[in-house]
Amino acid sequence: MKKYFAQVTIFLTVKANSTKEVEKIVKEKFTGYDPAIEIMNKRRTSQQNAALHLFFTQLAETLNDKGFYMNKVLKGSTDVIWTPLLVKEIMWKPLQKAMFGKKSTTALLKMGQIDKIYDVINKVVSERTDGEVYIPFPSIEEVMSKEQNV
Repeated sequence: MKKYFAQVTIFLTVKANSTKEVEKIVKEKFTGYDPAIEIMNKRRTSQQNAALHLFFTQLAETLNDKGFYMNKVLKGSTDVIWTPLLVKEIMWKPLQKAMFGKKSTTALLKMGQIDKIYDVINKVVSERTDGEVYIPFPSIEEVMSKEQNV
């Protein structure tokens, strides 16, 4: 009988206290196999954090420059100018809590969560400003140049 070899990718969610414990659990579950384990859901990187804060700054500045103060973007708000901190605390964090149950941006996972929150914020801001405000998420080049200028 001819044997076939295949590489299969399986995504698992494993609750554990450490990556070593995750590896142990997976190897026990797949006894007789040699699984290649890559932990994907690590917390966001320092570059992602820098990009987040650059995005908060760029969004605040653009909303203010175009005259879209809080009351024009958020219902029930007062006529206050945006700051990066207000973008983070009033836009980003409530959405992050609602979507992923996480209070702090440090708890966001490296893969996917930042992108999903960013997409929702951009959609809402674009709708509420009639398409006048769109901020692309900062690239690694922007983050690096900003860090060099500090």
